[in-house]
Parts: sequence; structure tokens; C-alpha cells
Amino acid sequence: MSYSAENIKVLNDIEHIQLRSGMYIGEANDPRSLFSEMFDNAMDEVSAGHSTELVVEVDTKENRYTVHDFGRGIPHGKKKLENGEEKEVVEVLMTVANSGGKFDNSSYNYSSGLNGLGMTITNALSKYLEIISYRDGKYVKALAGGTTDVQIEYGQLQKRNGTKVTFIPNKKYFPDFIIPIDFILKRCRIASSLGFRVRLIVDKEELDTNYTIFDLMKEENVSTYCDIPTIEVENKDKEKMKVALRYTSDTTDRYFGYTNLLDNNIGGTHISELSKAIISTWKEFIDKNKNLKPDVELKPNDYLIGLRGVCAVFISKPEFSSQTKEKLVNN
Repeated sequence: MSYSAENIKVLNDIEHIQLRSGMYIGEANDPRSLFSEMFDNAMDEVSAGHSTELVVEVDTKENRYTVHDFGRGIPHGKKKLENGEEKEVVEVLMTVANSGGKFDNSSYNYSSGLNGLGMTITNALSKYLEIISYRDGKYVKALAGGTTDVQIEYGQLQKRNGTKVTFIPNKKYFPDFIIPIDFILKRCRIASSLGFRVRLIVDKEELDTNYTIFDLMKEENVSTYCDIPTIEVENKDKEKMKVALRYTSDTTDRYFGYTNLLDNNIGGTHISELSKAIISTWKEFIDKNKNLKPDVELKPNDYLIGLRGVCAVFISKPEFSSQTKEKLVNN
């Protein structure tokens, strides 16, 4: 085999994502990541207080997914790139990786979108992507679908500020390109359980997304349980933590971790610290109340038998083990 300068390829961001999608979305065959990228961006506007609700619409016949927030809208205007070229901001977000407004805290106290990849990934792996940004009676519409060729349309329209994203996954990159409704419903209910209004409309029929933080711990095999009132704390930087605890008749413990509304199904720092805090608190309580001390020596895990815990943190600089953000690794 020959190996020369001709064998060296230089790909643009869209081409690289298409060629090595697993680097960007974890499970390369799963289009759910595209929905999560758009949902997380929209929820950042809701959790920051700029949008009172989020509306998700699904057309199962067209396999079309729409996420609409009513926040500030993507900024309008030209952005100058390193090569001197100027492009509309939304076009840059759709075609240039590592572009975004969340690399510092100037626009958001905390956010789910961190790496400036979401819209570029969604463009690269969709056969259709439409983004409309409404700001102060004007709109910018961008149309693309897996290329750097983005059609831009400008206009005036008296409509609520916000961003509306519609996409159709490209079956070229996803053998099963249908996103399960149960997955979308779960994302909506998680947001609802943590205090944010999210509506889900599937084929023009609205589904029930109302959930409480204790609903996140529902299990069919648990017959009896005792809930402990929700704990909420906030620091001077407006970072927050919400914790819900439940002791059940089960013999194992189980936890549900969330960071800026992202589901950390592998857990991470917040879950391990919660577990340590519970063990420490029980030990301290029993030491102060000697009459309650059992005859047998309790081990740390004994304090956790039957425990269910939800720990949701809203922090400004989360660090995750990967782009899929399944595990929080902050010190």
C-alpha cells in the first residue's frame, strides 16, 4: 500500500462528525442524542428564567422533532471567523464545532450545553434541520441538512422571542432513526419534576408530563416506603441542589443523579457525596442517642438499606466523564 501526502485528509467539522459520530454522541447508532442536544439547549433558557415553558412536538409519520423555547432567542448578527469570513451566528453554530455562548458564565449561571457541539452534531447527523430565532419582532431562519451549505432567511414577525428547532434524523447514520416517545416523555417529566414546565405534543395530542421529584423513584417492586421532605440549598453563586430521600422495604439502595437537568445514569460526585453524607449523619445521630444503638455493630452500608435518593445539582462548571455526560466528575 502507498502512503504519501495524498493519503492525508483534512475534514471539516461536519464531515468529521459524520465519519466518527461515536466520538460525539457515544452510542453511534442512537439518534436520541440529537434530541437531547436540542432539548438541553432549550432547557437552559427555561432554567435560567428566560422562558416560562418549553414545548416539544413530535410528528411520528415524518419522524420530525421540534423543540421550542420562549427565551431570548439565538443572537442575530454576523460573527467573524478566524479566516476572516463573516457568517450569521446561527450558521456558525450549525457548521462550526466548539462554537457557543456557554464557555463562561456571562450568559448563563449554569447550563447543560457546555462544549459548543450540539447544533453542529444535530446538523451533521440530520437530513433536515431548521432553526428559527425570534428576537424583538425579527426572525432569522436557517435551513440545512448534513452540510455546511446553510440557507439563511431574514424577516419581521411579531412573535414571542425564542428559538424553534426542528430536525429529522438521517437514517444514513442511524439504522433505527426513530426516537422512542418514552425517552422523550422521560426527559420532559424529569424537567417537570424539578420545577420546570415542559409540554409534549405527539401527533397533535398532548401527553401528561406532570411529575414530582418523588415520582422519579417509582418502582413496582416496592410495597412500603417513607418519604423524607425535599431538601433544597443554594450557595452565594446561585448554584443549587435539590435532594429527595425515600426509605423503602427493599434491601438495596438506589440513586438518581441529575446535573443541570441532565440525567447522570452512571452517577458521579454528587451521588457519592450524598451517600457519604447520609452515612455520616446516621452515625452522628446514633452516637448522640446511645439508647438507640443496636446490639450489633452497624457497617456503613447498613445505613443505606432500602434507600432511594434523588440528587439534582445546578452548577456553573460541571465536568463530565464524556460528551454524553452520564457521570459527573467534579472534585
